[in-house]
Amino acid sequence: MNTVDPSLRDTITLPVGGYIVLRFRAKNPGWWFAHCHLVLHHMSGTAYAFRVGEHDEIAVPPPNFPHDCGHFSMPSVGCKSLT
Repeated sequence: MNTVDPSLRDTITLPVGGYIVLRFRAKNPGWWFAHCHLVLHHMSGTAYAFRVGEHDEIAVPPPNFPHDCGHFSMPSVGCKSLT
């Protein structure tokens, strides 16, 4: 793995059965969402949340911030279970 002068990218091609090592400096406390832009891939784990910072460093949402998704429902993608 090249840790001296690694390439700068915002897109990574991942081969079937492969993996990536993602290394970055995170300096903005909070919960962040990372994902693939293909909805079908989300089912196999290419969408996840990660925390930056400690609990007391993360800003509290404002009082009028919505605490639910309203009437949102995930659309059916019509695929079969992988298990």
